[in-house]
Amino acid sequence: MRNHQSKIARGAAIWITFSLGLSTSFSAAAGEGGALVAAHPCPMSLNGADAEPEDFLSPEAIARRDAPDTRELVKIEKGTWKVVGLTPEGLDFAIAQRDIIRYNFNLLGTRLKKMESYMTGFMTAFLLKQHVALMGLHGGGKSMLAKEMFTFFNEPLFQLLMDPMMSPIALVGGQDFESAKRGEYLINIRRSMANAQIAFLDEGDKANAATLSTMLSLLDGQREIKAGFDTFPSRLETVAISTNAVPGRLHQFFERRDWPTTARAFLDRFAIKMYFDNWLDQASQAELDARNAKKRYLMAIAANHPEVLADAVFLEPKPVDWKGLRRLLGAAVSPDDNMAGMLRMVLNNFRNSNIEAVERSRAERKGNRGVDAAPFDYVPTWDASERSRQPIPDAILASVLIDLLRSPLADDNQIEATFAGGIRVDTLSIWRAYRLVTMVGPGETRLRLKRDSNGIVTGFEIQWGDRPDPKDSPESGDKAHRGHSIAEQDRFNAVFRERLDGMARTLEIAVRNMGNMGKGISREGPKSIELMILNALGGFD
Repeated sequence: MRNHQSKIARGAAIWITFSLGLSTSFSAAAGEGGALVAAHPCPMSLNGADAEPEDFLSPEAIARRDAPDTRELVKIEKGTWKVVGLTPEGLDFAIAQRDIIRYNFNLLGTRLKKMESYMTGFMTAFLLKQHVALMGLHGGGKSMLAKEMFTFFNEPLFQLLMDPMMSPIALVGGQDFESAKRGEYLINIRRSMANAQIAFLDEGDKANAATLSTMLSLLDGQREIKAGFDTFPSRLETVAISTNAVPGRLHQFFERRDWPTTARAFLDRFAIKMYFDNWLDQASQAELDARNAKKRYLMAIAANHPEVLADAVFLEPKPVDWKGLRRLLGAAVSPDDNMAGMLRMVLNNFRNSNIEAVERSRAERKGNRGVDAAPFDYVPTWDASERSRQPIPDAILASVLIDLLRSPLADDNQIEATFAGGIRVDTLSIWRAYRLVTMVGPGETRLRLKRDSNGIVTGFEIQWGDRPDPKDSPESGDKAHRGHSIAEQDRFNAVFRERLDGMARTLEIAVRNMGNMGKGISREGPKSIELMILNALGGFD
């Protein structure tokens, strides 16, 4: 006789009970409390709330946060099911989230320099429940940025410093030995990464084979915990991982450990990859030095003058309502009829250009074994596959929503008109795919108009943020990566511009009309949201 019974208690552990024969029972279980049995501690610090982490990890608290969101944010036309605009509740919600997002960007802009594209990349990942890889030399602010960005959640942050001796139970929980004495097998996930919504893994490439395999399993699209005949959903939404290595070094590292396919699987799990330089320009250094000096002084006098703790240098980011923003994104922002097809063509052409670039890199390195030879072959940031392609359209829409809320289009006197009829995203927004198919770098990357000597618009191109010069890097692998990354960005820019050339006349008319509109929003006729954002930010001046 074989009976099987399973259940899951969120916020505690997972119980799976098996009865095998007359005298033996095997169970993988979740009780209401109990400590995680792990070789390493699994610290979970609290973001954005005054409660203790244990309060946030209780089954009741998790159930409240994971409850379905039933707010009606958009007006729907019955029969056609088309979006008409925002409901009064949706308008209040959009304004509230706009204010939080603007506040957070402005606040972090005072303490983190050249990180605008990184912040938008993180927010895109949060909206899509995707993962982020932070790469580059030590001292570039990778860990600092990740921890700052996770304060945008009202959730405990699971954090681990990975090392080769770490056990997989640090990620998915461990056996409860008291239950084992009763003939049961208990896996307590209460304080493991499987029970967290957000996580930061420092030096993630340092994990051993078993821990790395467990991590990759948790980070795949299924986000499941596998236990024999049973699988259980994990709460995990976004994991950020940091490493001092770049893609080419990671491939070499895993090949030397005889894990040749692991590098691609590792990079594939992180939809958004960011490269960090570890040196700022002197103007940015001066701003940070002045802020740090002010904070140091205020901290010194705070014991006698506690009112100074209200100064802006002590302020913290506010939590964003990600659940509501995802619903607003899904209902109010959509691609137009041409965007999806054009994006497929752009991605297909870019994939082909990457394949050619890999072949050229291999041939050049094979033919040059001198001291100036690249230490590794070019490894594309985007490992083109259906798994990695399918999130790209949604990432474009998410990026549009973030920039829209930050722009004057979401000011009190325009936000309702902006959302009237829904936001239709056109082919110009395809440039935003760069966040998933190229390495996100420092500074702020934007779309810009190209004009001839007479001021006539001749097209569009991507204006990259700060692109670290390969000659300025002290490390050969980092130097090679910078060169590869710049070439990769230029190829994507070229493919994007090439696809827009066939639309030159249409875009010329749209630009002329937009320039005649001023900074206002027209309620009549088709709206190019990309041109509207560009216009509102002064891109037509």
